[in-house]
Amino acid sequence: MEKSPFYQISTRRELASVLNMQLKALSYVLYKLNPQNLYTSFSIPKKSGGVRNIVAPQKPLANIQNKIANVLMLQPENKASGSKASHGFIKNKSILTNAKVHRNKKYVLNTDIQDFFPSFSFGRVLGFFEKNNAFMMDHKIAVALTNLCCYKQRLPQGAPSSPPITNLIFHIVDFKIIKLARKYKLTYTRYVDDLTFSTNNHSFLKTYHDFLTELNALITHEGFNLNNSKTHLEFKNSRQEVTGIIVNKKLNVHKEFYRKTRAMADNLYKNNKFVVDNAEGRIQQLDGRFNYINQLVRYNKKVKKRGAPYKTKYTHSSESFSKLDRFLSFTGKEQQYRKFLFYKYFVYGDSSIILTEGKTDVSYIKLALKKYAANYPQLISLQGHNKFNYSISFLNHPQSNIKNTRYHKKKKQINTNQMSHRIPFFIGISEDGGNAYNHFLKYYSESVNSKQFPNYPKYFISDLGKIYSKKVIVLLDNEKDNGSPLQCFISKCETFKLKRKKDIIKDLNTQGYSHIKYNLFLLTIPFKNSSNEDCTIENLLDSKEISTLSLKGKRFSKDNTLNTTNSFGKQALLTQVLSSNNNFDLSGFIPLLDKIVKINSLKAIENEKYKYKINKDKTRTPLEYQSITKYS
Repeated sequence: MEKSPFYQISTRRELASVLNMQLKALSYVLYKLNPQNLYTSFSIPKKSGGVRNIVAPQKPLANIQNKIANVLMLQPENKASGSKASHGFIKNKSILTNAKVHRNKKYVLNTDIQDFFPSFSFGRVLGFFEKNNAFMMDHKIAVALTNLCCYKQRLPQGAPSSPPITNLIFHIVDFKIIKLARKYKLTYTRYVDDLTFSTNNHSFLKTYHDFLTELNALITHEGFNLNNSKTHLEFKNSRQEVTGIIVNKKLNVHKEFYRKTRAMADNLYKNNKFVVDNAEGRIQQLDGRFNYINQLVRYNKKVKKRGAPYKTKYTHSSESFSKLDRFLSFTGKEQQYRKFLFYKYFVYGDSSIILTEGKTDVSYIKLALKKYAANYPQLISLQGHNKFNYSISFLNHPQSNIKNTRYHKKKKQINTNQMSHRIPFFIGISEDGGNAYNHFLKYYSESVNSKQFPNYPKYFISDLGKIYSKKVIVLLDNEKDNGSPLQCFISKCETFKLKRKKDIIKDLNTQGYSHIKYNLFLLTIPFKNSSNEDCTIENLLDSKEISTLSLKGKRFSKDNTLNTTNSFGKQALLTQVLSSNNNFDLSGFIPLLDKIVKINSLKAIENEKYKYKINKDKTRTPLEYQSITKYS
């Protein structure tokens, strides 16, 4: 059996070391604050009626429980490769993987364990940490660890450490249930406390009651109780469900769930609010519902078209962006999800969003904002010790791995600059930088294929008569070359009849940015020291400081085609700047931050009515180059 990092530890110092925290901080929570005083109780409604009582840890304890959970997740029973039956709280497993095992079966039997988490007592958890061969912890340290995980002598539902602990302890029970299921030719899976069995064996009806009797005896012997009121057998000619997913022929959601989700979205678009379970909903809840529906759609499409295994990430390679016909093959549910994603990221809310060209741009902007936070209260505020809250958001490109630095201790890479895979796949924004936003412009145009690129801004802003505070700011390098992303972007604006090229150039020359259409703005990296040379984000750094940098004899070059044996590139430069403990001169970024403040402070005052040209066949075509939203 694979030994746990907790194996045979006998001191609190060793426990703190495994949890990657200071002994003083651990002791403070254990003995000064007392974990039993660090919980908040609340109730949430159940789908079946009634309420579910949740006990959630407060932040000091939750942080430690997250560390405990991360360590426990290293055990085979908490990994997809090692867990034979469990699909709950295990990486690469979910209610979807749990449900698909039982798809298209003659019989599906569902039941659950009553009061699952509270059934794991303090003594049971303590005994596991002390006696399990992978742990074998000293008694006093096992007591301390158990005290950090239990509340009122039980595992609390709502603590991040509870699920991995239950998976570890219940693992042996799962094996016993698997053995019993095989006896009756059943397939078995478990999602937390939900047990599901399925079979195509015609004789199961005759042995059904015998199986339930043995299952009850087994579960009771292990110290748990089945919820007999939720035990039910479902037949192929009726609706079969597993953890809320219909599994008859393909995985699906209830039509009512999808209808309610669409209705919630429509209410949000039209009234700026919606209701979930008789309370005002949050956009994250609606995102979760759409994402849940979309997971099932994607799984069914993969199974139907290629028989390929389900993958959790979207295909977003550069090759996929040339195949824009995928937009035409989107199902109705996918179209609704795309519409919602556009609204969430590019229309909804007061926080303007910045879309960058380069992979390093956002890191530099955030670094400059932190350094000059006192000068930009409109964009950033200090929340506690060295913690900042941004009043703008970013849609970022994925970062290459950055080695450990003093700035990000004990992290293998920076994960904050990660573009959501959904955005490239559904919206068409490439992750490759450069001309990433050419397809994005099409959503703002009336002159392109509306089936591939629906005019969402027209619907959300003009048709609904809405005025939003949010601005979409595309930030590009200031380059004159005709093939540069900036010049390409400007040309596409004219091609798609959004704004004339000469007007954009005039705006950039006079104010450094240009209002394109609706809430869309173009911003360029400002020239430094009144120079008229091409300017990228790295040009805003002090050139003398950069010239003194040396990485194993290499010098910085922003030309990615140069020999890497003699030079280092933009990503390595960012690492050096981040490692400098804020000693780099970032004053060159002030003009850029000023421009962002200027755009962000513009106030939308009205939407102009669309002007149309009447065609010979009496149809109407929108006039070209209408900006629609007016700002002051």
